[in-house]
Amino acid sequence: MQTRVLRQTFLDFFAQKQHTPVPSAPLVPKDDPTLLFVNAGMVPFKQFFIGQATPPFKRAASAQKCVRAGGKHNDLDMVGLTKRHHTFFEMLGNFSFGDYFKEEAIVYAFAFLSKTLALDTKRLYVTYYHTDTETRDLWRKVTGFGDDKLLPIATADNFWSMGPEGPCGPCTEIFYDHGAHLHGGLPGTPDEDGDRFVEIWNLVFMQFNQHKDGTREALPQTGVDTGSGLERLAAVVQGTDDNYNIDLFKALMQQAATLLGVTTSLSPATNTALKVVADHLRSASFLMADGVLPANEGRGYVLRRIIRRAHRFALKAHKEGTHRDSYQPMMAKLVDVLTNEMAGAYPELQRAKTLIEKNLLVEEESFALTLSRAEGLFADKTKSLKPGETLPPQDAFLLYDTYGLPKDVLQDMLSDKGLLFDEAAFDADMQRQKETARGAGRFQATTTAHNAGDAVLQKLSPTTFLGYTSLSASASLLAVLKDGQPVDHLNQGDEAIFVFDKTPFYGESGGQQGDFGVATSNDLAINVIDTQKKGGIVLHHGRLEKGQLTKDHLVPSTPQNTFCLTVKATRRHGLKVHHSATHLLHAALRSVLGDHVAQKGSLVLPDRLRFDFSHFEKLTKEQLEQLETHVNQVICTAAPVCTEVTSLQKAQNAGAMALFGEAYGDEVRVVTMGTPEKSSEAQGTQSAAPAKTFSKELCGGTHVAHTGEIGFFKIVSESGVAKGIRRIEAVAGQAAHETVRQLFHTLHEAQALLGASHTTLLPKLQALLDEKKALLKKQQQGGHQRAAFDEVTLIKGAHTVVLRHIKGGTLQDMRAMWDQLRAQHKAHLVALMAQTPGKTSLLIGSCTKDMSAAAVLKKILGPLQGRGGGRADMAQGGFDGKLSLPQLESLVTEAI
Repeated sequence: MQTRVLRQTFLDFFAQKQHTPVPSAPLVPKDDPTLLFVNAGMVPFKQFFIGQATPPFKRAASAQKCVRAGGKHNDLDMVGLTKRHHTFFEMLGNFSFGDYFKEEAIVYAFAFLSKTLALDTKRLYVTYYHTDTETRDLWRKVTGFGDDKLLPIATADNFWSMGPEGPCGPCTEIFYDHGAHLHGGLPGTPDEDGDRFVEIWNLVFMQFNQHKDGTREALPQTGVDTGSGLERLAAVVQGTDDNYNIDLFKALMQQAATLLGVTTSLSPATNTALKVVADHLRSASFLMADGVLPANEGRGYVLRRIIRRAHRFALKAHKEGTHRDSYQPMMAKLVDVLTNEMAGAYPELQRAKTLIEKNLLVEEESFALTLSRAEGLFADKTKSLKPGETLPPQDAFLLYDTYGLPKDVLQDMLSDKGLLFDEAAFDADMQRQKETARGAGRFQATTTAHNAGDAVLQKLSPTTFLGYTSLSASASLLAVLKDGQPVDHLNQGDEAIFVFDKTPFYGESGGQQGDFGVATSNDLAINVIDTQKKGGIVLHHGRLEKGQLTKDHLVPSTPQNTFCLTVKATRRHGLKVHHSATHLLHAALRSVLGDHVAQKGSLVLPDRLRFDFSHFEKLTKEQLEQLETHVNQVICTAAPVCTEVTSLQKAQNAGAMALFGEAYGDEVRVVTMGTPEKSSEAQGTQSAAPAKTFSKELCGGTHVAHTGEIGFFKIVSESGVAKGIRRIEAVAGQAAHETVRQLFHTLHEAQALLGASHTTLLPKLQALLDEKKALLKKQQQGGHQRAAFDEVTLIKGAHTVVLRHIKGGTLQDMRAMWDQLRAQHKAHLVALMAQTPGKTSLLIGSCTKDMSAAAVLKKILGPLQGRGGGRADMAQGGFDGKLSLPQLESLVTEAI
């Protein structure tokens, strides 16, 4: 039975047992800061088990994507060394929320394994928590097993708890005996960690509520959480004791072996390398499909570690292969195999395929450059060390700090040579560096403007939103919160949060800012200055402009309790225009640049929009013109904008675009620009003749009735935000007209200054520049020709950096250009490069006290074995060799 068939067989079995099939949740947990990634099948249902939400079903079944590669649950370093460890795996699960309990769960488990999969029951063993004799007796009744097959376990391995307090209960597990030819003993014996007996099923019976003092009481509603690792179960079904010998991994490993020029039986080391590559490809691809991109911190750094580890093992295998040419990045070439194997169950892989391939290629190429710079020094620093000795801490930190060699990779390289790593000394050096590092680039997390009392809000029903069809509504005041506490008294001028039972005010979400407006009653006037969301509650941040609020205003069904809420129409119109323009821009980007484009953030304001997206290079002038043309052509069609509330599955089947990594409910709102469709809450008139569909996205925001309302669209800027992330800022509607008016005003002033018309302006300006060049040429010693330059502008966090390659220039040229750029640009840092045969010169200029030019230059020249120095505001130096502008961009990005 193939793995894909086994997955579906499990879901079909439990669907026949009245379980609701639930799609896998994204790997990034929603509203759970305690987890880095979803690491177990029950995580998406956690809120149901702990009573924070009511499940829409009593029974559920799922095949849940899981990653254990960071945080508390981290199997990264074990992958490849065992037969069963993975960073990415699938957990099959069936769940009961106050419905069936122990007996039914045991019956289902045994029926699926013994009848549906026809496993040899002689090979099955069952564990139970030693005091849970009820479970033991049920297993005996269902299976006929005796005490030799029913094993009591007295440790926490068979008692599950979420923490020191909360839901908990006993576990019972099913083990499969792979045969006496393998080492290992039964669970509970000293040899239980061997490969012979492997857990393939785990039942958790949530039965008690544990208090801080350790006492327990029965839960009013019991639950069942089942977990069965798909890869382990597939190994059993396919007759192997090694998860990596199942069909899914065989396909990946065979393709990797072909690309590396090796055979899977060449050596144990090569086999290990192929396992690592196959496993890490799966975790990296699924993480990117769920919105995680490589970065230097958080989830993005874990992803980067995974890709780098795969690259290191691929290099090891390549050295044993038949390909004698240099190693070529190969991870991206495996994505086709992965999507063929798994996209049927996980369509997000296919949607993100181009994005995954491009990121894998960029990461491998970048890391290969880092390794090539560091390997020479590593060899030099370790050549005199014998196995068992420790690399001096100062050398370890030098490789990290100057050459960019990650700590985990350094540990791997040392381990390969039998050398030790002094982690404590390394961490101490790291801490000292952090304490003395500049403050630039750091950020401090800020809390949201509202700090509403959770206890009050949790008692309220979700706010009914009426703002799709109306800008005013009558509503009842439910609560007033000041400084996070409920109050029943406000004086004129006081600011507070007001909660109503319904509202036309849109709470900030999906990038769209919240509405402004007023809320009035018979004797009160509130100026609403912001609108936010907390869960399903809309929070109106307002200032009491008239009257005095008392507890009488909170008494339901009284005149004082009734308010008229009115949204500021001009602001809402600007928000609608820019939000609809954002959808068209997103569609245009995918049309012009490719399907790898994915939204990575957006901001919708009344007078402008900002859109961050995945892409790997600066957009050309022609591409920007194409985007503007595409959007404005759709605007000119006045295509209807229709909305429909439907199921998530139905929306995706219809081609609606969802954001990578975003978690959606069972019902979603689809916004379509173009083809009018039957809508449950259509905005605007439906056209009789179908038009082309330009955009279809899942979105809860407010939009225009037809694209003609947008009026006009103009891109203001395009820049880099981080590696692989670009940003476009644009204006639409009246704001776009105002922007163009200002541009023409500037153009006319320039024409007046130069005494030129619009046709002669550029020639006259060019003549002035030529004249200036000629004067500079005369001033330069040696009279050499000053060259043109290539330029890159990049942004990392809060830093704007201008890089220029002055072809044929000298240090003197760079100093002159630095003086000009310092006056012209608002950049934090300027990096200039000039080259002569065999030598590259660099000048770094800093325009902020938070960034030292000398420190940045030192970090750049370190890996290049160059020399230089200077002051905090300007430093210069050079090295023997050549450097491209993209390479300089990469070095500067790492340095800042």
